[in-house]
Amino acid sequence: MKRCFFIMSIMFLVACMPFPEGGFYQSITPEAALVMLEEESAILIDVRSENEYRYERIEGALLIPVDHIQELALQMIPDLTATYIVYCRTGNRSQNAVNILLQLGYEHVYDLGGILDWPYDTISDVLD
Repeated sequence: MKRCFFIMSIMFLVACMPFPEGGFYQSITPEAALVMLEEESAILIDVRSENEYRYERIEGALLIPVDHIQELALQMIPDLTATYIVYCRTGNRSQNAVNILLQLGYEHVYDLGGILDWPYDTISDVLD
């Protein structure tokens, strides 16, 4: 029980931790993300593998696999002040990717979590 409390405390501190570049780790709900995507021209980033992306994704998402985000981010999404919403399958990779983007100096980055929690339509390159 103490270990669980300790781990949760650390996770809370990391989630609220300001980064030296000025960004903050922020989660976002699917409902809020949808509004931001429709009204505020936020950029949606899928950090899963190419195969996962082709199988199912949120329409309009840009693929930047988390394993390559460190070296590709500044090239693919050069605006450090734009609003970015990051997702993966379950939320683990997106959390890592958001932290990397914040460390790179991005200012407005939100963690949507996983596509498994996305209640809206998705698209696929795979034919049924």
